[in-house]
Amino acid sequence: MKLGISLLFVLIPLCLCSGKSPGDPPAGVAAVDLGLPSGTKWANINVGATNPEDNGSYFSWGEITTKSDYKWGSYKYFQNQGKARFLKYNTLPDYGDVDDKVELELSDDAASQSWGGKWHIPSIEDYEELISNCTCVWSSLNGKKGYKITSKKNGKSIFLPAAGGMSGSSLGLADSWGCYWSSSLTVDLVGRAYYLEFRSSEITANADYRFMGFPIRPVMK
Repeated sequence: MKLGISLLFVLIPLCLCSGKSPGDPPAGVAAVDLGLPSGTKWANINVGATNPEDNGSYFSWGEITTKSDYKWGSYKYFQNQGKARFLKYNTLPDYGDVDDKVELELSDDAASQSWGGKWHIPSIEDYEELISNCTCVWSSLNGKKGYKITSKKNGKSIFLPAAGGMSGSSLGLADSWGCYWSSSLTVDLVGRAYYLEFRSSEITANADYRFMGFPIRPVMK
């Protein structure tokens, strides 16, 4: 199944989860070798989760802590004083100082800051590699719906729960919709970043507003 890019932007009410203090990965974290060409290994659980089927914590793009309200007004790198400005990760002069940063730095990477070591948020290319080299099946684990992603090379698998996400302080579409941040900015639409999106009928790439709260599934080389 090839990962396509769709630029459909929909704002919907979404979910709140407690955060985790930065530090070493919790007990039970494993790096699963799916035999991918790049050698990238995928974590078996989300940041903030205890089990593979747990939703874990939710983060705005480029933020390393959770919060109670996910909106532009609480987003770390946004300012609106008569005109919208992005304080970091900006390629367009109309939206503030240009730094041309299009991938999250480790200091702004919730996976790296929470788990340390070589863990980090996947790039959009990491998601493309994962989907291209694995079989993706909508299934359930311990009563939680999501995708079982199984390597075509060695048969190992990971489970991505349909954890929904957050907008404001409301839960929406948990157990029917999955959305996982990548580290990659949408270059020509700097208010958005790419994420992996799925429901029972498809798994693809999309982009959404950076303030949205989505879960994170770390990777490491």
